[in-house]
Amino acid sequence: MHFLGPTTITALQRDFGASCWFNPLVSITPKNHQPRTIKYGVVHEDDLVLDLKTWSSLYLAGRMMKPIGGVRESDRVREAMNCNFRSATAAGLLLLLGDTNRSKIDFDELFGSIANISYAGDVRMKVGGEDPNKVNKLVTSEGQRERFVEIYRPWLIELEKRGVGAVDFEEGAIRLENSDGCREELIRWLPEGIAKKLKSEKFELNLFESLLGEIVFSSSLKQSCKGVLTAGVMRSAVYAGAKFRKGLEG
Repeated sequence: MHFLGPTTITALQRDFGASCWFNPLVSITPKNHQPRTIKYGVVHEDDLVLDLKTWSSLYLAGRMMKPIGGVRESDRVREAMNCNFRSATAAGLLLLLGDTNRSKIDFDELFGSIANISYAGDVRMKVGGEDPNKVNKLVTSEGQRERFVEIYRPWLIELEKRGVGAVDFEEGAIRLENSDGCREELIRWLPEGIAKKLKSEKFELNLFESLLGEIVFSSSLKQSCKGVLTAGVMRSAVYAGAKFRKGLEG
């Protein structure tokens, strides 16, 4: 790729796929540790902030809805991450409420709904290139529930302050009004572009799921194609093979 020059590489990086440049299967040997294989990505801060605030690709925004390692974020990124958490809270609840009359939602259900946003529509899930139990593992693995609660506690409390729900952290559940007013408030928490396409008085679950799925499918497909260029054919094939094996093993 270096033969293309910096201008072409930058254009490929920022204008195609999800504006991420990933390198999988990179061998490193941390000081005083055993060798290990990692995958790392590079993204321009402007592109990261855009996705976190608007869900332009839901590629990094979707991954950053879940507990992740320490991020050395700037004030801009920290603000955008909070926007993303707030939007994820609303989306997770709307997907569970749908057009039903239910009002009580357990935390495990909510966190599973949030974790699933970045996988619903992902081309890798459709072709068996991801572990079908990945979402469940992300939520139920040891310590994960506590990490999710730490992230989303402020936004659940904020919903309670706005009078649309009551949160019980000891029980691990939230009770919502499940009214048009509740849905309207949740929709206001979504990125503006998505919120404009939804109407609280006639909320359609299928439309919302379709909107999210289309974003994820488009970015995941383009990013998968881009990975062949950025990582190389052989390395991409080895990485994809490992993913398929995980998918088969579950």
